[in-house]
Amino acid sequence: MHAQRQCKLFQHLSNCMAATALVAGTVAGTALAQPQAEPAAAAEPQTAAAAAAKADANTQGDNDNNNGNIDNMDTHPSREQRDMQLLAAKLPADSVHWLEAEGESFLAIYEADYTGSPQGAVLILHAEGRHPAWHSALEAIRRELPQHGWATLAAALPSPAVPAVPARPAPPPPAPAQAAESAPAPESDQASPPDPADTGETAQPGESEEVFNDATGAIGDGSAAPAAAAEPAAAPPKPVEQRVNARLNSALQFLQQRGMLNLVILGHGVGAARAAEFYRAFHASAAGGRQGGAISPLRALIFINARNRIPMTEVDLPLSLTDPALPVLDLYYRTDLRDQREAERRRQQARRQRLENFVQLRMPRQISELDADKNPLLRRVRGFLDRYAAGMEIDEAGAGR
Repeated sequence: MHAQRQCKLFQHLSNCMAATALVAGTVAGTALAQPQAEPAAAAEPQTAAAAAAKADANTQGDNDNNNGNIDNMDTHPSREQRDMQLLAAKLPADSVHWLEAEGESFLAIYEADYTGSPQGAVLILHAEGRHPAWHSALEAIRRELPQHGWATLAAALPSPAVPAVPARPAPPPPAPAQAAESAPAPESDQASPPDPADTGETAQPGESEEVFNDATGAIGDGSAAPAAAAEPAAAPPKPVEQRVNARLNSALQFLQQRGMLNLVILGHGVGAARAAEFYRAFHASAAGGRQGGAISPLRALIFINARNRIPMTEVDLPLSLTDPALPVLDLYYRTDLRDQREAERRRQQARRQRLENFVQLRMPRQISELDADKNPLLRRVRGFLDRYAAGMEIDEAGAGR
């Protein structure tokens, strides 16, 4: 029995020692595996450094892009000039011409006659808020009329003037009682600025308290703030319609220099009111100096969905129709009540002035089709030109056709 007890005790001790060895081996394995994680931890600073370097590179790239954007900033003197430059870049080079008026250049798109038998030229004035090559009925007219003997010139015109933003009135000053209540109470313990006499500071030999004003060249004691140099006043902008008339005169000279002395002005929207006012002023100025038998180069007017008034001016299109012999084609759309009312005013004025060749037609809808065979507006314009403003042969070189 005693031997059996010793055997069981020995077996129990063996099991305990084996378990202890197993636990010790596991702990040792964990301890040995721990140093292997140190390289990953050591690589962490390298990853952070690489990320910082990458961020610096991205920042440098952004700075380079920003510098490039600054170098490529818009340098055009005005938005109108920028728009004309961008439009000219999209047009054929032989159609782009830059004319001068009132000290500024403007875009003019010229399409010469393609038939070899020129009938004249049509000066096209676009509507407000648009440009000379706007994709509309005018674009079809500008591109198709040269196929039938009529050169076209579309001039870029500034938008009509708009009312200035009214100045906001200044708020009324506060009442004396309110000002006294809102004023902060003086603090008794607030430190007052030290008196120069109490600090014992004195001017050194050769120093003075005089102040020299670089702007005016005056010398003072520094008690008053130096007056700022007066900036030169900017020149007031020229009236918009004055610039428009100057551009139309320049376009007229451009066509006359190319032998186009049989001219028709076509206006769309506000461009129609500008065309009528330009013709009225031109006819009045030429009537006094015109010699007997001389022929005016302006032969007819064409209105497309005309506006009777030019904003911020006294121009009224119906009142500009004063020449009884002037052929006028007035086309408007019947889809808008405003168009119908303004067209009625023009019709009444033409009847009152006894215009012999005033033709007014109501179109069913606005047509922007560039195909000549599918554009009834283009056919109406062509028919009017052939009937009322066809070119004629003149023997004298100064009379043209």
